[in-house]
Amino acid sequence: VAWLAGPEGRFVTGAALTIDGGANA
Repeated sequence: VAWLAGPEGRFVTGAALTIDGGANA
């Protein structure tokens, strides 16, 4: 749910979920 947290969540959760994190970026 990194996309819900925003860019900050992408950096943290994005490390584990590159798919969701990359989609947010």
